[in-house]
Amino acid sequence: MACSLRQCLLSYGVAESAMLREQVEEDVTTPVSEHEEEEEAAPTTHLLSPRGTVRLIDGYESTGHRDTHCLSPDSRERGSWIYHRPPIYGLQALSEPKRFWQLVVGALCCFVVSSSFTFNLYSGQLQAKFNFTQNDITSIFTGSDVAGILMLPLGAVYDKYGARPVFILALLTQPVGAILQALTYDDFIKGNLYLFIFYSALQAVGTWLLDTAAVMTLLSIFPSDKGPVVALSKVITGIGYGVIGAIHSAFFYGGEAKDTRNFFIFLASIGVVATVLGYMYLEDPPYVVKGSEVDTITRKERVTRRRLRRIYLRQRPSGLRFAIGFGIVAVLMVYLPVQAIVSMYFNLGHRYRVSFACTTVAILALYPVMALPLQCLERSQSLILPMTSTRCSERSSCVSRAASESVGSVACVDDLDYMAPQFHIKLADNIKTLRFWALMWTMFSLSGAEVLVLANMRFLLAAFDGGLLADTYVGYLLVLTSVGSGFGRIILSLFEMVSQNRSAEERIPITAALFVPAVVQVVALSLFFVLPAPLLAIPCFLVSFAGGCSAAASVIVVRTIFASDVGKYYNCITVATVVSSLLINRGLYGEVYTHEAMKEGKTICIGRQCVILPIIVVLVACVSSLLAVGYIHRDYSQHCEHMFELHKQRHASNEAPVKADHIGFNFKRSGKQSPAGGSAANI
Repeated sequence: MACSLRQCLLSYGVAESAMLREQVEEDVTTPVSEHEEEEEAAPTTHLLSPRGTVRLIDGYESTGHRDTHCLSPDSRERGSWIYHRPPIYGLQALSEPKRFWQLVVGALCCFVVSSSFTFNLYSGQLQAKFNFTQNDITSIFTGSDVAGILMLPLGAVYDKYGARPVFILALLTQPVGAILQALTYDDFIKGNLYLFIFYSALQAVGTWLLDTAAVMTLLSIFPSDKGPVVALSKVITGIGYGVIGAIHSAFFYGGEAKDTRNFFIFLASIGVVATVLGYMYLEDPPYVVKGSEVDTITRKERVTRRRLRRIYLRQRPSGLRFAIGFGIVAVLMVYLPVQAIVSMYFNLGHRYRVSFACTTVAILALYPVMALPLQCLERSQSLILPMTSTRCSERSSCVSRAASESVGSVACVDDLDYMAPQFHIKLADNIKTLRFWALMWTMFSLSGAEVLVLANMRFLLAAFDGGLLADTYVGYLLVLTSVGSGFGRIILSLFEMVSQNRSAEERIPITAALFVPAVVQVVALSLFFVLPAPLLAIPCFLVSFAGGCSAAASVIVVRTIFASDVGKYYNCITVATVVSSLLINRGLYGEVYTHEAMKEGKTICIGRQCVILPIIVVLVACVSSLLAVGYIHRDYSQHCEHMFELHKQRHASNEAPVKADHIGFNFKRSGKQSPAGGSAANI
């Protein structure tokens, strides 16, 4: 795995360098696109040379200097010129240490989000202390999911006002829910089923708010690097509950109520720290036009923000910083299952568990190394590659060299070269399309399988095994599934990285990523029918892997194919998972399991008949999701082909680059004719 990851990062860097060179070649010859007509009011042609700008000619700036050593890409005549967009003066290159510090803070928020997957750590104590049935346990877990319905209107808050109001709401929910849980376990508050449903709902809403605010903002900060950003943030959601499991086994493993109380205080503490840091540092990039600004922003400001957006698209972060993050994640993904297996099979004491937990936290604490302001971590190339040769080749020009030396210079770029084609459609209109409901059904089916297996893993495997599972084995399963989830997120993110670094026409449509979790989920659920009980950890791992793929795919796909209302779309997926949890986990699994347990006069059901029907239902749903994914992929692929065809037609109709002859300036521009016979500007 380490070898393949290294090769992927190497190819990422090579492709990145090649892309930058292509951008230099393309940007200096790319004309103004039709959808930016408002920018035409400003001077739109900037002739650059190493000597600087000295003249303004009827809307064109000219250097008045001829470099006899430079050739244009399309002419072998000396002294040829190519027009270039004016530099955006006052705009500096982005601070990479700041951007990566924001990525570290986002990863910390995702670590808190992973606490929502730790229900198995305390569900046994919850059932024993308050004498809850399995139906009650599933009601508590499902109740937290039902609260996710609130995420749809809260997604509108993010789209309209940005991330900071969402962080404030997260601060008022997740830590409060955890503190109330702790007080109830301490008997300060008399506990009952409805209170625990309320507490879980508060925690769930808080973690979902953190997830939305952190991940969506990071994707705006790194618009051209969605793959590695999702990998380094969402993977912490996947392996984070494995880290929390190691901490739980070391410091909160006594099995008493006070240990569970202290565990919830710990969750509340990290929730407060992550939320406050998110509020302070994870602000929306200045190019983002919030919903509240649409009616008030001026035309000039809108143009300025569009140009600023190009800097975020063009400036590629250092591959070495990403490599450090991937290295830390790789170490964690190897270390976590190894320490869990060693602890379980050798029955190591408390001292060893504390050592393992401290080592795990120390490895995770290396994440901020990505953001250190060290020169050795910066890119070897600048925003626009400098030309080191004294003579320009046919694939370079004076303009590209001068642009690289002009601070803050941003050429006219075509967003399609950096971003995949998007559907410019509001959520209210998209609800009427089959595409939207196919996506919702896919997320419903995949999340239903994930919730069924991972949320009830302790009781599900006990039914197949014919006896209760030891807490150490449950802890091992938790670590194993956390690694599987993290691995799935990385695989999907690497897929996006590889695809994004191809030319626009050669990229694989991002909707193809949805096939991976759908196929893996079908295979995993099928294994429950053929494998013996001791090997059922394998399908659990595969289900978690598919869940990680699904989580990463939902973020990348929604952020890639939809141009507006991304917060609402993302939270629509959350609502789909909520409905699946309500219908499959509570309505199907909870009722069937409790009914079979009551036949035996017990609260815990032993036997395959307790769980076989829910597994069959979700298997059929996942098979049908393959058809839905096929439709989504076909629909988006056709949209991409249509957009690329328009892209080619537009470039084919553009005029040839502007040139200057040996004697004077001879510009191609409609209107006034120069004395030399060409269209010229009055000096």
